[in-house]
Amino acid sequence: MIYNNENAALLATGLPLEEIASLLRERLSGEALQDKLNSMGNKYLKRYLIIKEYKDLVISGKQKLPIIIVLTGMPGVGKTSLSREIATMLGVGPVLGGDAIRSACRGLLPRKRNKPFFTSVYQSWQFFGKYTEKNAIRGYRAQAKILNDTMQRIIVDRGLRDGESMIIEFLHFIPDQFSQEVFNHPSFIPFVLKINDADIYTQRLQARERYTHLRSSGDRLIQQQGKYLLLQSYQCSCAEKAGIPIIVMDDFEKGFEDMLNHLFPRIKKLNQLLDYSNNLSIIQRLTKEREDV
Repeated sequence: MIYNNENAALLATGLPLEEIASLLRERLSGEALQDKLNSMGNKYLKRYLIIKEYKDLVISGKQKLPIIIVLTGMPGVGKTSLSREIATMLGVGPVLGGDAIRSACRGLLPRKRNKPFFTSVYQSWQFFGKYTEKNAIRGYRAQAKILNDTMQRIIVDRGLRDGESMIIEFLHFIPDQFSQEVFNHPSFIPFVLKINDADIYTQRLQARERYTHLRSSGDRLIQQQGKYLLLQSYQCSCAEKAGIPIIVMDDFEKGFEDMLNHLFPRIKKLNQLLDYSNNLSIIQRLTKEREDV
């Protein structure tokens, strides 16, 4: 491997690249490297050891549980940026974006039977009457059902059945639209991202055009900020009921650290479990479907 070699586990520490480069120049290994990491902060050593153990277990053939991370939240909260950081840290891929999946689905689904799906999320209320909070949520859930069914199929087939690690970022994740078998699987690790400060949210929507959506002006989204904040509140209430971590992203670096503090204990649990029953009805149905073709 060119980049995903034995040194790659240092990326999982969350240390700045300059400090990782300094460690590599010192050519430390084994206990000396671990002592150095511990002196920089015990959390860095713990992260290094957890991901190193996971990768060693994968290489040895003992680890059969993939890492499947789902990042959800409204446009501008940092899903795309955070997914890139996590993918680099852990060496996990592919990264699947909800906007791309939704675009593909629109080319396959009949428009007449799925009208809310063929509009922007902030306009989906119009198929349920006049604009109210209730209808805004109904429109969002109508769109979400199609995306969640699609994402769940990808997770079950490529992730749980085939054992592929992945990161999925999309704005439509709603826990009650996922199978409990998937939701309770140890490999399935969801996070809801949110921004509390309205001014910061405006700035993030403007910044999208410079960093992640180069040909999509943030002005259109800023005009719909109130609707996004309503849906964010609904999404967070669903997350609270389901026990999903809610990561506040007003400060990107603090949010990133908070997410890592939730993520690494989950990976540590995978290291302990190594495997999990593949005798799930949702996997059996998909396997039978493939066999019937």
